[in-house]
This record gives sequence, C-alpha cells and structure tokens, in this order.
Amino acid sequence: MEIILNKRWNYQFIKDNSKYILSVMCGTVGLFEVDVELNKHQIANYKRNGIDFIEKCVKEIRANPNQYIKT
Repeated sequence: MEIILNKRWNYQFIKDNSKYILSVMCGTVGLFEVDVELNKHQIANYKRNGIDFIEKCVKEIRANPNQYIKT
C-alpha cells in the first residue's frame, strides 16, 4: 500500500496494488470516514488533473456522504 496524499483529519488517498482509494473524513459533531474506490474513469481523471481532481472528489463526498456509503 502506498500513501499518495495524506491531509490529516481531512482525507487520505492511497494506492493498494491496482486500486486507488480515497478515504474522506466526514461529519460535524460525530466524525466518520467514507472510503471510495475510484473507477477507471476517475483514475484517468486523477492522472490528468492530479490533486485538483482529488480535492473536487473530497468536496463531493463530504457534501453527500450517504451517496458513497456502501450498505
């Protein structure tokens, strides 16, 4: 596992073999993490746009974490 980006108490972006995983800290009073595995399109977008794309994803996940939580 390789940590690509680590912003403490904000998010962590890692590469685990061929998987790219974005782990975002969410919540207000209670904090929780939402882990999202990037799909092929998102990986390509990250490789083109770098941290700007990841920061955009973090904002989207934080704005609506329930959309990204697997049940």
